[in-house]
Amino acid sequence: MMKGLNILNFLALCLIASAPPGSWQRLTDDGDYKSHLAWSPDGSHIILTRIHEDKMSLWMLNVSERRITRLTLREDGPDFDAAWFPDGKRLVYVHDQLQGTDGKLHIYTLNADGTKPTVLIPNKAFEECPRVSPDGKHLLFVSTRDGNQEIYLADISGKNIRRLTNDAAPDTHPSWSPDGQFIAFASARSGNWDIWVVKADGSQPRRLTNSPALDCWPVWSPDGRWIAFTSNRDGNYEIYIIRPDGSQLRNVTQSPAWEHFPTWSPDSRRLAFVSTCSGGYDIYVVDLD
Repeated sequence: MMKGLNILNFLALCLIASAPPGSWQRLTDDGDYKSHLAWSPDGSHIILTRIHEDKMSLWMLNVSERRITRLTLREDGPDFDAAWFPDGKRLVYVHDQLQGTDGKLHIYTLNADGTKPTVLIPNKAFEECPRVSPDGKHLLFVSTRDGNQEIYLADISGKNIRRLTNDAAPDTHPSWSPDGQFIAFASARSGNWDIWVVKADGSQPRRLTNSPALDCWPVWSPDGRWIAFTSNRDGNYEIYIIRPDGSQLRNVTQSPAWEHFPTWSPDSRRLAFVSTCSGGYDIYVVDLD
């Protein structure tokens, strides 16, 4: 589903079970593999990718009720990696239309109730990681249409596609700043995976993290003050936060288990993520000081 940094590679990691820190709130307890969390703009739900009964699809978690329901299920291939439109009424996501040993990845839109799936970016190569701009007028996505993973920008209609990054190494996992002026992303252009920031027009790229470890999956906080990401710099995958200027790096999970796919609450005071601390892949929330 993704060249360079494949989320399913994490399934090969050993599950490490340990008691979650007392400050964490557990939202699921089924243990199914979960990924690609995205908190709704009103804070009521988290959209996620889940593998249940060998089927990968989109699921919706009611945060207050801790109730999870299936949103999509297609027989021709999995749905994954959904993100919200800023009004909270629609979603954008990836559908992998399976054909033989390969798939054709398309970017779709969907109403938040699961109705009206519509192709937005038809398959040309691997089309992934769709992210709607804060003003709802543009779409970031990742594609291999020019040879390797690069970040592209399109109108929200899917038209006027233009390339934002251009490097021999893969660039992926884009995240808008809340003012729409900057984009955080993961790149291997420095020789290993680090977090980078670029202006929304693709200019002035700058390296935010500098570690021999793997740093990936940046997510900008709604108040613009932090970027959360996943790193294995302390020996296992955990959730870190950093200021957009590269200062005040902090490990917010500090667990011997595997943590990944952070997403911010709308008030920027909490992070939800997937952890294996209880033996399966479940969703937890941590309050930030």
